[in-house]
Amino acid sequence: MKTSTRFFSWLVVCFMAVSIACLSLTGYRVKAAEFKTIEPGVLTVATSTGFPPFEYVGDDGKPDGFDVAFIKAIGEKLGLQVKVEDMEFNALVASVGNKTDVAIAGMTVTDERKLAVDFSDSYYDAVQYVLVRKGSNIRCMDDLHGATLAAQIGTTGNLLADDIVKENPQTVLKTYDRFPEAVNDLKAERVDAIILDKTPAQTFEGIYSGEIEAIPGDDFDFEVEEYAIALPKGSEQLGSAINKAIAELKSDGTYDRIINEYINADSGEKSNGIVDQFVSAFITSNRWTMYLNGLCLTIQIAFFAALVGIVVGTLLALMKIAKNRKGKRTILSFISGIYIDIVRGTPLVLQLLIMWFIVMKNSKDGVLVAVVAFGLNSAAYVAEIIRAGILAVDNGQMEAGRSMGFTRAQTMCHIILPQAVKNALPPLCNEFISLLKETAIVGYVALSDLTRVANQISSATYQPFVPLIGAAVIYFVVIKILTLLLGVLERRLRKGDIR
Repeated sequence: MKTSTRFFSWLVVCFMAVSIACLSLTGYRVKAAEFKTIEPGVLTVATSTGFPPFEYVGDDGKPDGFDVAFIKAIGEKLGLQVKVEDMEFNALVASVGNKTDVAIAGMTVTDERKLAVDFSDSYYDAVQYVLVRKGSNIRCMDDLHGATLAAQIGTTGNLLADDIVKENPQTVLKTYDRFPEAVNDLKAERVDAIILDKTPAQTFEGIYSGEIEAIPGDDFDFEVEEYAIALPKGSEQLGSAINKAIAELKSDGTYDRIINEYINADSGEKSNGIVDQFVSAFITSNRWTMYLNGLCLTIQIAFFAALVGIVVGTLLALMKIAKNRKGKRTILSFISGIYIDIVRGTPLVLQLLIMWFIVMKNSKDGVLVAVVAFGLNSAAYVAEIIRAGILAVDNGQMEAGRSMGFTRAQTMCHIILPQAVKNALPPLCNEFISLLKETAIVGYVALSDLTRVANQISSATYQPFVPLIGAAVIYFVVIKILTLLLGVLERRLRKGDIR
């Protein structure tokens, strides 16, 4: 009897222990399910590579670094798959809440950023350092006055440099999208100093040992800063879950392991030889596939944008030349003219950002946004090309068509437009070539085209020469082939083989 009672007691205890464990796990999952993510079951994260060791492009061509590993560990705690989107740093805050769930990129908590996003608990303390060339006389704040400074756009270093410029107007500030470009300008003596965070500064110092040195921020009276994860405004549940995950990662040793793996690890040595740089930029980890994928994306965006531009541009051209029976301009002509003036009078990069963050803010497809933005921009130029082609057709063609019984619209479609397209074909091909090169700014919408791939590999290898020259050669070869094809087309047009 006693044996059975004891067995039954142990059975009850085990059952209660299992129940409590299940309830604990269930409770955590319920809490994790209380917040919504842009994509169910996925935590979409924005970052900006080029900030080693926190963010850089790994050997597999994907974002890597301390922040990436840390947010993946957080995602595992939350039971969510983590998807990392690489974009320009100054686009990170704007992406949070509509394009991405959170942003992590060595981002310092500031009052200005708090107006746009909320922040998690701090996960790393940092202080700004100053990078200078070996032998530089810059050693304190007074030495920065009147110097040429460099900083990454939108960073705390950028804000500090702005303050220095305000105090001394003779000080010059140059801003960069990525720190590796700034470091190369420092080595080339285009800038005198770079203001950036301690760990990346020490990383660059280790890589370019003997060429540059990192000076502690204490010598410049820089204050300690806190890194945190940017969250959408009012996302208390998500913030609470992430804060709990951060605390658990610090207590169970995962945080220290990631610190040792990425921040305390040896930064390694750079390769100086051209052959070594070529191997590192193209052969190592099959990086040539990154160039190929970037080229395919570039051509894809340019091709579909060109189709959108031709269709919309032709409609705009017909609208602009439209006249009423009295021979006066119509409201359609006025609207078309306004559209063309606005598009041609504003930078393409601003149009892309407006399309990404405002007009199509709910779209998660960066390729679609890029195609629409580039297509609508190209339409303004195509409209003028088509309009010029139409005006080049003799006025007698319209009269001849009308005398044959065609309406004005029928004459335009069947007689005028075919001749106009023949006249406009060469400049339309040139517009496509220009469009192909203009796609180099799609990095702002988290796309890795050929130019951005070159920048990513440059950031990963710390050598800009071979990656950038390689991308330039690829662009040149592709555009040269298109130019030769255009030459063949023009010769056939002159011979009358194409009607």
